[in-house]
Amino acid sequence: MDNFNKNIDMYPIKSQWLFGINKIARQLDQIKSRELRNKVIENFINTNHEYFHNYINRDEAYLWDMIKNELIHKSQQVSLDYINKNFSQLKDVFIQWDFDILKIGKEYVFEADFHTIILNINKFPKDLYIFDESVNWMIIQTHECLNINGDNWMIIQL
Repeated sequence: MDNFNKNIDMYPIKSQWLFGINKIARQLDQIKSRELRNKVIENFINTNHEYFHNYINRDEAYLWDMIKNELIHKSQQVSLDYINKNFSQLKDVFIQWDFDILKIGKEYVFEADFHTIILNINKFPKDLYIFDESVNWMIIQTHECLNINGDNWMIIQL
């Protein structure tokens, strides 16, 4: 019982997890990552939302909770099967996410083949954002069910 409250060294677990991600996706440099993340926020996110400050400063919110009202009203909540069928033409895309044990998905953007991402979707954290260089659309996987069918995927377009 005494060992229960001791700190666990997470570095080996974190390193192994990141090594697995880097086999699937290429991590972009910090400048390109920041540029793309800022474009996602500019295009899709209501920065006046009450949660935005907590998202930026304390990791206490999800970007998809702060989608601009005019975009959320025309969004589609869909299944992974729908994503597979309707986005099969996608090739290289960018991905980012809100949380993970390294917080690296919130700081960096990764690039990967869309089909590779979908085949390995369980290796990524939920609350995953997929988009291309145009940043005019975004496919989001959330950790919550979005409709009565239990779907947890959302498509947002400008």
